[in-house]
Amino acid sequence: MRVLTTIAVVLCACTDIPDAHFSCEDGRCPSGFQCWPTDLRCHEDPFPGFADADLPDASDAAMDAMDAMDAPDAVDAPPDVPCVPPSRAVDLLLVIDNSRSMAAGQERLAEALPELVRALSTGQRMPGGPVSFDPVTDMHIGVVTTDLGSGGFLLSGCEESDDGVLITAVDGSAPGTCPTSLPPFLDLGSGIATLQDESVCKVQQGSMGCGFEQPLEAMLKAVTPSTSPTRFLPDDPGNADGANAGFLREDSVLVVLVLTDEEDCSVQNPQLHDPGADLGDLNLRCVSFHDTPGFYRSTGRYVDGLQALRPGSPERVVFAGLVGIPVDLEDAPLDRVLDDPRMVYEVEGSATRPNAACDTGVIRADPAVRIVETAKRLEDFSSGVVFGSMCQESYEPFARRLTDEIASALDANACE
Repeated sequence: MRVLTTIAVVLCACTDIPDAHFSCEDGRCPSGFQCWPTDLRCHEDPFPGFADADLPDASDAAMDAMDAMDAPDAVDAPPDVPCVPPSRAVDLLLVIDNSRSMAAGQERLAEALPELVRALSTGQRMPGGPVSFDPVTDMHIGVVTTDLGSGGFLLSGCEESDDGVLITAVDGSAPGTCPTSLPPFLDLGSGIATLQDESVCKVQQGSMGCGFEQPLEAMLKAVTPSTSPTRFLPDDPGNADGANAGFLREDSVLVVLVLTDEEDCSVQNPQLHDPGADLGDLNLRCVSFHDTPGFYRSTGRYVDGLQALRPGSPERVVFAGLVGIPVDLEDAPLDRVLDDPRMVYEVEGSATRPNAACDTGVIRADPAVRIVETAKRLEDFSSGVVFGSMCQESYEPFARRLTDEIASALDANACE
């Protein structure tokens, strides 16, 4: 593979090379490009946090940056970033898979959310227990779905994209006490009990959404401002200061929680959704082209995008997932999770779907390799990370671990 990459660099040196087109696992990039440690791909711009003088050439840059990944403390915040005092505000974005087979997972998250809201709002890790951290006084909860449509191609369930916009509708399968719609995001203004009830209603988004789940891209589009150079297919800006204005505050701890039973398939090339394209079985394209450059967005896009929202304060980002990982590896280091043979994302033999990372008969989840890789890279840069298996019978233990991680992020102080 490295030989082929080197040949491609030579052949393309005199043409316009798309940003992040080539891999640089061996430290090699074309002239004018530099290797980023977050995705090990060649970019036109230097890696954030490293001055040009520190990057004598692409190969040295890659080696230095990868060394920094092994020792996250060596990556200093930019000197012009002001200190950030502790916060008591949380912006919680729930990224909910609303495709088929998601009803049980949504119900289990709905059962666990009230405890998460209670603990954060009171500072009590257990009901009736002592106050162990300063409670959250300002909380926003918003929901987006994994449905970003199918790139303009007519596919069942993908006709109307939710487009990374905060959902106001409540699915008809939600409890009868739920209203048919709610504000784009919920807050503590009406009290803890109301926020608990409304969050339970909102998280149940049904199972009629597009089967090409794009949780990472939906997340990023939801929180990226239109002023960012990051663009979304076909050439759209982010929604943070448009349709989702007011949800994300500069002084908050940003918490993202992804719930999905399938791998992230955030596309870079929308032809993957074309039923007429000569790309094999439409239902298996995510796994077929999982590791093929140019088809799916680099996971580094999401690491960079979240860190850009909290410059110099990566600890103010908490990335969490209830996804396809083995139940017995919930508390394991993420590199061990990724190395587990059950996390190999492939179709075995004559199977008609990818192998399962976990399967209880009620919930079956594919290996969430890209989501866990994103988490691992965020963790390497000091962001908080909490993961649970979607196959777990109860999500309440996960909610308690997430509470602890958010409490630590709230008390992080960059002014010390």
